[in-house]
Amino acid sequence: MADLETHRGELQRKILDLDLDKGEDQGEAKAIEFIKANYPEAKRLIGDWWTAYKDWEELDTFNTAVAERRMTMRSFGPEFSSQVNKTIPMNIADDKRFYSNPAREKVADPTAARGILAQAHTAGLYAKPSRGIDTKAFADPANFKNRAEKYKLGLHDISVKLLIPGGRWYDEAKIAKPQNVGNPANLGFKAQSHHSATASPHFCFLPVSKPEDQYVIYKLVLYAKALRTTISDLDTVVRGYRSEMTRVKLANHYDMGTGYIAFATPNRPDNLPYKVSFGIGNTTKKRQEEGGGVVPATSEILKARKQAYFKHNANVLRIGNEIVIAMRKHKGSFPVYAVYEGNVFKCYDIVGGQPKPNGKTISALGVASW
Repeated sequence: MADLETHRGELQRKILDLDLDKGEDQGEAKAIEFIKANYPEAKRLIGDWWTAYKDWEELDTFNTAVAERRMTMRSFGPEFSSQVNKTIPMNIADDKRFYSNPAREKVADPTAARGILAQAHTAGLYAKPSRGIDTKAFADPANFKNRAEKYKLGLHDISVKLLIPGGRWYDEAKIAKPQNVGNPANLGFKAQSHHSATASPHFCFLPVSKPEDQYVIYKLVLYAKALRTTISDLDTVVRGYRSEMTRVKLANHYDMGTGYIAFATPNRPDNLPYKVSFGIGNTTKKRQEEGGGVVPATSEILKARKQAYFKHNANVLRIGNEIVIAMRKHKGSFPVYAVYEGNVFKCYDIVGGQPKPNGKTISALGVASW
């Protein structure tokens, strides 16, 4: 079996580290020049890492992911039938979240922009975002072959919690109303479980990769985009990887005020008027110890949150964290579905749209029985 650390290390030394200056990531220019001049070798290095990564992913276990602080969780209410395939409106709540370009310049007429998006939604170009317990649609790479297919199925990025090992994820995560996000003295804090006052809530657990591999895919995406017109094969390869790897898009140790934002994409052959993302708008929140309040979302803040998981993992390991992921296929025995009853998470498979208990359990402290 391919050794992940060996192949990741070789890729890092020969390509990714070219971007470093005194230990700091300076961008991608030097690595891009190497790839352009040595594409067959670069493709081999990238492919070897990917093969080793997928071999590692297939052997990943629940308890290992928890111990390594890379297990994510979503929680749901107790009504399985209404939660299993739940969708939500694509609500772009603030007119300031409509942009005319990726540089985040505001559109001239937000009302018209909102109408254009609504018409495209009615025409079936944008489905309601999928937010149910069942994640099988996210695990099918064919659903991410292009933007139009993903939008037609409503498979947008998702906000999750990165679990903190050693504590009770549900019982001790209950937070009274005066302490939650509505408290101006502690903006951005939420419980580990969004349903911490609910009897018998359901859960979906899915691990992400190690921070080192999140860094690799983050850099490869940058390289592929920069070389799209000169080495289209690299873009094809990396797009394939993106369709099969859950990626951390944003991370922080508190609620970030995320929501849907729209960037105008005129003259696309698929007629999509907007690229719709789940992310940070013009403002974001700070906790009390950081000064509190709502602040402008500067380019520095956006970059820090894009890199937080793989650069400063400790900064997101608080009970109120928020992680935005592009959920994709994870080989092995994932995702794990469970309902919390009698101080234990009772696991089940989803068969024919119904929960089928499989005999596996997870303790209140997050230790899996298998």
